[in-house]
Amino acid sequence: MRRVASAAVLVAGLAATIWLLPFWATAFVAAVAAAFAGGELAAISGRIGADVPVPFVAAAAAILALAFVVSSSALTAMDPNRDALTTVLCALVIAVGVLTLAMGSPQPATITRAAVMVLAPLYVGLPLGAIASVQATAGPSATTWLIAVIAAS
Repeated sequence: MRRVASAAVLVAGLAATIWLLPFWATAFVAAVAAAFAGGELAAISGRIGADVPVPFVAAAAAILALAFVVSSSALTAMDPNRDALTTVLCALVIAVGVLTLAMGSPQPATITRAAVMVLAPLYVGLPLGAIASVQATAGPSATTWLIAVIAAS
């Protein structure tokens, strides 16, 4: 019963954010959700022996979600920020390379660590950023429909 009640509160909060607040509030919620999900994936990888810095993965996922929204074509038709996603992706790869080298000498888990630090933020940050981008470009009805289809599948 507790899970049902908490889910109802979360759904109500999400609906209020989508329908009553500006698009950037949805982008903020998407970034927070991406940070939590990225941190959870980093923690899961630690349980299989591929320890990665949870704050790095969480921050990278949140930044990727926001970069997707900033790079949205309707928001940045002639704006230099339209390349924000490309810039963040390149920075992510460079930062992961530096972190992987700084974490010690090569071990069997080194490739797994590098993969988790790149793919976990992509796995959660880009889809959540896409949902926030739909909110920014097509409005609350399209966002609600998208979330409903995802939830139903």
